[in-house]
Amino acid sequence: MARQKRKRRGRYYLARVRKAGLLTETAFRTALLRPSSVILGDYAWTFTDLVAGKVETGEDFVFGKLTRYEPTGVVAVLDLEHHATGEQIARDLIVGSAPFVFMPSQSGIAYMHVWDIVDRSMFATQFVRVILEYFRNFFVECEIEPIVDLRTFAAKLQDLDIITEIEAKVHPPNPLFGRAWESLDAYIDNRNARELKITEQGTKDEPLKTKLASIASALATGAEQKLIDEVEMTDAAVLMAADGYGSGKVSGYNKDAEVVVLTSQTQLSFLFSKTPAPESLATETLRRLQSEAARRALKHR
Repeated sequence: MARQKRKRRGRYYLARVRKAGLLTETAFRTALLRPSSVILGDYAWTFTDLVAGKVETGEDFVFGKLTRYEPTGVVAVLDLEHHATGEQIARDLIVGSAPFVFMPSQSGIAYMHVWDIVDRSMFATQFVRVILEYFRNFFVECEIEPIVDLRTFAAKLQDLDIITEIEAKVHPPNPLFGRAWESLDAYIDNRNARELKITEQGTKDEPLKTKLASIASALATGAEQKLIDEVEMTDAAVLMAADGYGSGKVSGYNKDAEVVVLTSQTQLSFLFSKTPAPESLATETLRRLQSEAARRALKHR
């Protein structure tokens, strides 16, 4: 009996898509489905194999691939008449591509990491550039911000004996808000702020007083703890960033070693087919985003 061939799987990362300025949801969708190309050095980037559809529960999705290609390349050819090899100039040679799916109801995106071709950080950078190029960068803003694996993040924080510095940069969320940072969200909204940056510094002898590690652990396990209702502003900003609405940095010490924990280093991910069916990837992505939203007490406005 022939052995069944195993499906090849890749690692997909979960993130939020932040849209600001004149980049409305409708404008973003247009830029996604009618993509521009961005040329950087010898390579160019664009979206290909685009599919817009709905999963069984009715939520919209847009599937595609971020494709890296050479506008002008050289390929090896065979001259059979002289039994010799040579080279021939060819246009738009594909180097590689990374599948992705965007879920508007969650402002969420899942994208595959492709080693040395379209890695995780490269995807985020080039995806945004392709979107912004459609508008010639005119009064539009877009970012892909990681959704943090709270279990890993909490474990890293708990490894710190003391915390000496906390930094966070957050922006108004859409369409979700979180119980752990609801008061901070209201504060940002009332101030009509596009972005909030906050920094707290202590010292090794007088470290910061923070419950961040305990709160992150409670959220990671879905625990209904009073801690979650007593989050102070700076801790709330880091948790808001961890949910995909900014970036955070926590510095401290493990014994005598200085340690820095970044929200960007602990991104949620999952394994899925390297050649996914669009609706299947969308269904799995939505399931994971909704599961995380429930665990973190995120709700729609």
